[in-house]
Amino acid sequence: MKGAKSVFRSDHIRWRVHAESPLARAKNGDARADVQGVASFYTMYWKKPMGKTHLAICTNISCMLCGAYQLYNYIKQTYHIGNGDVTPDGLLSLEEAECLGSCGTAPAMQVNNYEYVENLTLDKLKAFLKERGL
Repeated sequence: MKGAKSVFRSDHIRWRVHAESPLARAKNGDARADVQGVASFYTMYWKKPMGKTHLAICTNISCMLCGAYQLYNYIKQTYHIGNGDVTPDGLLSLEEAECLGSCGTAPAMQVNNYEYVENLTLDKLKAFLKERGL
């Protein structure tokens, strides 16, 4: 199973290879169940195309107590998308994250699996979205 994780790293196409695809199995010879196991365990391996800007908002206890659901619901209501959805234009997708490991700077949001935005407020979120042209 040494190469299964690398199969899914496909940032140039903005999503990860589906675990059941022939490409995923053929690339490293792993069994379908092994590839599916890796893909389903790690949340950063998307199973479908996501938006150009993918937002994962942590709603675990620290973030929740600091207003994460207000931020998450703002995006849901403003862009008419839910957890795992993509806007019709493909520019934005949303995910409710279990924990981003940023409890001391809650609430936190992860952008495209790389960038963290911490100490997030509604004003800071609106400015971020405007800056991204969303």
